[in-house]
Amino acid sequence: MKILKIVLISIVVLILLIAVLGYGYIKYLLPKVSGEVASKKIREGAEVVRDEYGVPHIYADNNYDLYFALGYVQAQDRLFQMDFYRRAATGRLSEVLGKDLVDADRYLITMGFKRTAKEQVDNLPPEMKEIVTAFSDGINAYINEGKLPVEFKILGYKPKPWKPEDSQAIGNLISFQLASWAYQNEIMNYRILNKLGPDLAKTFFPAYPEDGVFILEANLKGSGEKKISPASREFLDFFINREFASNNWVVSGKRTDTGKPFLAEDSHEGGPEMPTQWHLSHIVGKDIEVAGAMFPGAPIYVFGRNRHIAWGVTNFDMDEQDLYIEEFHPDSPNFVKYRGEWVPVTRIIEKIPVKDGDAKGGMSYVDIETKVTPHGPVINDIEDGLGETPISIKREGAEPWPLMEGFYMINTAENWDEFKNALAVYAAGPQHFVYADVDGNIGYIGGGKCPVRTNSNGILPTSGSDGNHEWKGYYPFNKMPILFNPAKGYIVTSNNPPYKGDSPIFLSSYWEPPYRAERSSEMIEGKEKVCVKDMIEMQLDFKSKLAERLVPVFVSSLKASADEKTAPHVEILSNWNYVSNADSAGATIYHTLQNRLSKAIFLDELGDELFNKFMGDKGVAVNTLARLVLNERENPLFDNVTMNDKVETFDDVLHTAFVETVDFLTKKMGADPNKWLWGEIHQIEFSHIFGSVAPLRPFFNYGPFPFGGSEQSLNRGGYNKVRGLDTDFKVDITASIRYIVDFSDPEGSLVVLSTGESGNLTSPHRRDMADIFLKGEYCRWYMDRESFESGTDGTLRFVKEE
Repeated sequence: MKILKIVLISIVVLILLIAVLGYGYIKYLLPKVSGEVASKKIREGAEVVRDEYGVPHIYADNNYDLYFALGYVQAQDRLFQMDFYRRAATGRLSEVLGKDLVDADRYLITMGFKRTAKEQVDNLPPEMKEIVTAFSDGINAYINEGKLPVEFKILGYKPKPWKPEDSQAIGNLISFQLASWAYQNEIMNYRILNKLGPDLAKTFFPAYPEDGVFILEANLKGSGEKKISPASREFLDFFINREFASNNWVVSGKRTDTGKPFLAEDSHEGGPEMPTQWHLSHIVGKDIEVAGAMFPGAPIYVFGRNRHIAWGVTNFDMDEQDLYIEEFHPDSPNFVKYRGEWVPVTRIIEKIPVKDGDAKGGMSYVDIETKVTPHGPVINDIEDGLGETPISIKREGAEPWPLMEGFYMINTAENWDEFKNALAVYAAGPQHFVYADVDGNIGYIGGGKCPVRTNSNGILPTSGSDGNHEWKGYYPFNKMPILFNPAKGYIVTSNNPPYKGDSPIFLSSYWEPPYRAERSSEMIEGKEKVCVKDMIEMQLDFKSKLAERLVPVFVSSLKASADEKTAPHVEILSNWNYVSNADSAGATIYHTLQNRLSKAIFLDELGDELFNKFMGDKGVAVNTLARLVLNERENPLFDNVTMNDKVETFDDVLHTAFVETVDFLTKKMGADPNKWLWGEIHQIEFSHIFGSVAPLRPFFNYGPFPFGGSEQSLNRGGYNKVRGLDTDFKVDITASIRYIVDFSDPEGSLVVLSTGESGNLTSPHRRDMADIFLKGEYCRWYMDRESFESGTDGTLRFVKEE
């Protein structure tokens, strides 16, 4: 990321010197994995056995010691990542990265991830409060030892003591990351409507609300004003405004070769980051045993298994955010109209430290003011292009829900009823939960709190003053989508809607395209009985059901207009099997053409900035393109409004886009189209936040490597479509973890991270799973000690300091 260049360029020479002279010093900073840790806080003792991939298996007879050791080992592996997430969650990035990140901090503070964190922790039941306290104590024990990762040395600071509310704030941030697409779409739609008017704007919306017209009546014009610094915008686009997606499925024993259920999960959270967002561990206590994946910094397993059940999650695109157009009192800015009455506005001022080489002591201070209406914070100062009309955001995640308690109940559930009870408590980012158990059951629950809307479908901002668009609480848990042991014998989720046709309750106007879910269903239905090998093949599958629909339409039109120049390329596309393997030329032509066609259709109406934003939301852009090409080829959007000499048709636009595709690829990859291999321009690089500085890249990044897939394949290989118009199709979203559970042989469960367990620069486990991941292979995910103890990486014992 370029945002760090100003900070890091000054220490490039230092890093190069460390590389030449100080490799041994960096090795010295690695945490110990064998021996003894003494602490006055330990009550009885704990033991951590690291397996051959560095995954910790933690044993203790009480929860405090168990989670103390968990916090300690997670800090050993991921302390810089944990602190970075904490700084993001609490708006403290500029304290170590400088004034260019003040706008990012303003955004993060305005959204309020830490405002409710202390209350959420205080409201936890005693057992859960003990767990988060122990986890924090373990982190602090490691911080106090002083062997900090090299990133802290580079940036010149030591992490502050960890508090339980830090873990909660990170959980709140992650929940927001998973749901922020909702309000971002409203902003985009608001700007499209203001630019194009309602008739043409409707083409870009999944539906057009009757009450949307009032925006024009109120003369609410957005502006092109840039309020966010480029560095902060780059960080927010990387960290918040990116795509999150995943796949999972469960298959009943009546459809498996073993007669027992299979559960498979591949999460795309974080994409090709170094290190991955997931940290694996296995804990064994007096009353708990779980193996699973955690977000570093939060002591809860997001998905995994215990001795009774397994579960997986994908993002449930339920809309839990709305924007409101606020009316402030003309004579008193401290009052806003709400339900027809003037009510006070809450103003919160927070002073933050900012790294500043020109200031005394190297630190200056900035006041961040947040105006909070009854709906939520006003966001005009943290979003570009909204103009002056005040707009606030209301979101389910801003309430002090028991996020960690719900997950802990999931972690310890032993059957379907207990799992359901846990999901009734769960309130975090909306997720599709799939379930399987040792008794042969499978199930699904749409988890999260769904608002009861009035006169709104979440597509456009609505009036915040008249009371006609307020939420009426949340739907009770029994109204949420729940499925248990379906007759067809399997359940698949890929961010798709839970209901076919009309939903009994309003969930969302936006869903990810259906093609990944269609492909997983097709692969399961294609076998009378599936085996574990089939589960692996599904997770590694590069076929695009979208391409299977679009390419015949493309080829039919292009053959009619092909000439000597384009005919060979049309033939390659015609013979392509819709599988985006790294060695496929057809895939290269298809993806480049799809990109060029989208530009030809949408850019002239939207203009550069809105086009880039529209294309950045891959689900919206893909769904709109597919609808136009497959069902609306007479739509006026195919006409280029900047050219007045003729009215262009779909065939005209497609032909032009195809010629541009051929020209672009010829210039970039040579004259022989058979050598236009997808993996040459579609590559994956596992990137650290420091890796954007060229001299640092070899130290902190891994790659790039040729990679297959696309945004619509099960084996995800999504890319930045705007970047793809000019340079290449570098992968920006893919699986960050894959795992498979076979209940006929739970000990044979499979897992692989996209990088490795450790984030430490010289650790052998920093990227040891990356090569396994790239080969499409897996590691065994053991829970029985005798299964992994012969190949351990070390044993660390925690004892009470006398």
